[in-house]
Amino acid sequence: MKPKTIAFLLLLALPAAASARLGDTEKELVKRFGPATERRKETTFAYGKDVEFGDRLVFKQGDWIVESVVVDGRCAWESYTKAGDWNEKQLLLVLTTNAQGARWTELTDFDKREQERDWRREDGGTAHWQAKGPMVVVHPAYDRAKARAEAKAKADEARLPKI
Repeated sequence: MKPKTIAFLLLLALPAAASARLGDTEKELVKRFGPATERRKETTFAYGKDVEFGDRLVFKQGDWIVESVVVDGRCAWESYTKAGDWNEKQLLLVLTTNAQGARWTELTDFDKREQERDWRREDGGTAHWQAKGPMVVVHPAYDRAKARAEAKAKADEARLPKI
Protein backbone atom coordinates (compact mmCIF):
# COMPACT_ATOMS: atom_id res chain seq x y z
CA MET A 1 0.00 0.00 0.00
CA LYS A 2 1.28 3.51 -0.86
CA PRO A 3 2.33 5.79 2.03
CA LYS A 4 -0.17 8.43 0.85
CA THR A 5 -2.95 5.86 1.08
CA ILE A 6 -1.82 4.74 4.52
CA ALA A 7 -1.75 8.34 5.79
CA PHE A 8 -5.21 8.96 4.35
CA LEU A 9 -6.60 5.82 6.00
CA LEU A 10 -5.04 6.84 9.32
CA LEU A 11 -6.69 10.22 8.97
CA LEU A 12 -10.06 8.59 8.45
CA ALA A 13 -9.50 6.28 11.39
CA LEU A 14 -9.06 9.16 13.85
CA PRO A 15 -12.24 10.13 15.67
CA ALA A 16 -14.53 12.19 13.47
CA ALA A 17 -15.95 13.83 16.58
CA ALA A 18 -12.71 15.66 17.36
CA SER A 19 -13.56 19.30 17.90
CA ALA A 20 -12.58 21.79 15.25
CA ARG A 21 -10.24 24.72 15.76
CA LEU A 22 -10.91 26.62 12.57
CA GLY A 23 -14.35 28.13 12.92
CA ASP A 24 -14.11 28.51 16.71
CA THR A 25 -15.06 31.81 18.33
CA GLU A 26 -12.54 33.66 20.48
CA LYS A 27 -14.43 32.49 23.56
CA GLU A 28 -14.08 28.85 22.44
CA LEU A 29 -10.37 29.33 21.75
CA VAL A 30 -9.80 30.77 25.23
CA LYS A 31 -11.78 27.91 26.77
CA ARG A 32 -9.62 25.38 24.90
CA PHE A 33 -6.17 27.00 25.25
CA GLY A 34 -6.51 29.37 28.22
CA PRO A 35 -6.02 33.14 28.10
CA ALA A 36 -4.09 34.53 25.15
CA THR A 37 -0.51 35.47 26.01
CA GLU A 38 -0.46 38.08 23.25
CA ARG A 39 -3.01 39.91 21.11
CA ARG A 40 -2.45 42.13 18.09
CA LYS A 41 -4.19 43.15 14.88
CA GLU A 42 -3.82 40.99 11.77
CA THR A 43 -2.77 43.19 8.87
CA THR A 44 -1.82 43.00 5.25
CA PHE A 45 0.37 45.54 3.45
CA ALA A 46 -1.42 47.03 0.46
CA TYR A 47 -0.99 50.28 -1.46
CA GLY A 48 1.65 51.61 0.91
CA LYS A 49 -0.11 50.98 4.20
CA ASP A 50 -0.97 48.28 6.71
CA VAL A 51 -4.65 47.37 6.55
CA GLU A 52 -6.28 45.56 9.50
CA PHE A 53 -8.63 42.66 8.89
CA GLY A 54 -8.66 40.51 12.02
CA ASP A 55 -7.23 39.81 15.47
CA ARG A 56 -4.22 37.54 16.07
CA LEU A 57 -4.19 35.72 19.40
CA VAL A 58 -1.20 33.76 20.71
CA PHE A 59 -1.71 30.85 23.11
CA LYS A 60 0.82 28.63 24.88
CA GLN A 61 -0.03 25.08 25.82
CA GLY A 62 2.90 23.11 27.20
CA ASP A 63 5.70 23.33 24.63
CA TRP A 64 3.24 24.22 21.85
CA ILE A 65 2.50 27.75 20.63
CA VAL A 66 -0.81 28.23 18.81
CA GLU A 67 -1.48 31.45 16.92
CA SER A 68 -5.07 32.04 15.84
CA VAL A 69 -6.45 34.76 13.60
CA VAL A 70 -10.08 35.61 14.24
CA VAL A 71 -11.93 37.17 11.30
CA ASP A 72 -15.59 38.15 11.48
CA GLY A 73 -15.88 36.47 14.89
CA ARG A 74 -14.45 33.07 13.86
CA CYS A 75 -11.00 31.54 13.74
CA ALA A 76 -9.89 31.50 10.09
CA TRP A 77 -6.12 30.87 10.38
CA GLU A 78 -3.98 28.88 12.80
CA SER A 79 -0.29 28.22 13.20
CA TYR A 80 1.00 25.39 15.40
CA THR A 81 4.62 25.55 16.53
CA LYS A 82 6.21 22.97 18.82
CA ALA A 83 9.56 22.08 20.29
CA GLY A 84 11.38 19.27 18.50
CA ASP A 85 10.51 17.30 15.39
CA TRP A 86 6.98 16.61 14.23
CA ASN A 87 5.71 13.05 13.87
CA GLU A 88 2.93 11.69 11.68
CA LYS A 89 0.51 11.40 14.60
CA GLN A 90 0.92 15.11 15.42
CA LEU A 91 0.38 16.15 11.79
CA LEU A 92 -2.77 14.04 11.60
CA LEU A 93 -4.01 15.46 14.91
CA VAL A 94 -3.75 19.03 13.60
CA LEU A 95 -5.48 18.08 10.35
CA THR A 96 -8.25 16.16 12.07
CA THR A 97 -8.98 18.87 14.61
CA ASN A 98 -9.22 21.40 11.78
CA ALA A 99 -11.29 19.34 9.35
CA GLN A 100 -14.67 20.96 10.15
CA GLY A 101 -16.33 17.89 8.67
CA ALA A 102 -14.39 18.13 5.40
CA ARG A 103 -11.78 15.72 4.07
CA TRP A 104 -8.10 16.64 3.63
CA THR A 105 -6.19 15.49 0.55
CA GLU A 106 -2.40 15.52 0.60
CA LEU A 107 -0.81 17.23 -2.40
CA THR A 108 2.85 16.54 -1.59
CA ASP A 109 5.06 14.32 -3.73
CA PHE A 110 6.32 11.39 -1.69
CA ASP A 111 10.00 12.30 -2.15
CA LYS A 112 9.45 15.78 -0.61
CA ARG A 113 7.48 14.69 2.48
CA GLU A 114 10.45 14.86 4.86
CA GLN A 115 10.91 18.61 4.30
CA GLU A 116 7.45 20.00 3.65
CA ARG A 117 3.88 18.88 3.07
CA ASP A 118 0.70 20.45 1.74
CA TRP A 119 -2.96 19.49 2.03
CA ARG A 120 -6.20 20.90 0.66
CA ARG A 121 -9.70 20.51 2.05
CA GLU A 122 -12.78 19.98 -0.09
CA ASP A 123 -13.96 23.52 0.73
CA GLY A 124 -10.65 25.15 -0.28
CA GLY A 125 -9.04 25.17 3.16
CA THR A 126 -5.29 24.56 3.12
CA ALA A 127 -2.63 23.21 5.45
CA HIS A 128 1.13 23.57 5.08
CA TRP A 129 3.91 22.10 7.20
CA GLN A 130 7.68 22.62 6.97
CA ALA A 131 10.30 20.62 8.84
CA LYS A 132 11.59 22.60 11.82
CA GLY A 133 8.76 25.08 11.32
CA PRO A 134 5.11 25.55 12.09
CA MET A 135 2.08 23.86 10.61
CA VAL A 136 -0.38 26.44 9.28
CA VAL A 137 -4.04 25.76 8.52
CA VAL A 138 -6.13 28.32 6.66
CA HIS A 139 -9.87 28.57 6.10
CA PRO A 140 -11.01 30.27 2.86
CA ALA A 141 -12.58 33.01 5.03
CA TYR A 142 -9.07 34.23 5.89
CA ASP A 143 -8.14 34.68 2.23
CA ARG A 144 -11.47 36.40 1.51
CA ALA A 145 -11.01 38.83 4.42
CA LYS A 146 -7.46 39.61 3.32
CA ALA A 147 -8.64 40.22 -0.26
CA ARG A 148 -11.43 42.53 1.01
CA ALA A 149 -8.89 44.53 3.06
CA GLU A 150 -6.61 44.86 0.03
CA ALA A 151 -9.54 45.89 -2.19
CA LYS A 152 -10.53 48.54 0.37
CA ALA A 153 -6.96 49.88 0.38
CA LYS A 154 -7.07 50.03 -3.42
CA ALA A 155 -10.41 51.88 -3.36
CA ASP A 156 -9.09 54.32 -0.75
CA GLU A 157 -6.02 54.92 -2.92
CA ALA A 158 -8.22 55.60 -5.97
CA ARG A 159 -10.12 58.31 -4.04
CA LEU A 160 -6.97 60.33 -3.45
CA PRO A 161 -6.68 63.43 -5.63
CA LYS A 162 -4.44 63.10 -8.65
CA ILE A 163 -2.08 65.96 -7.97
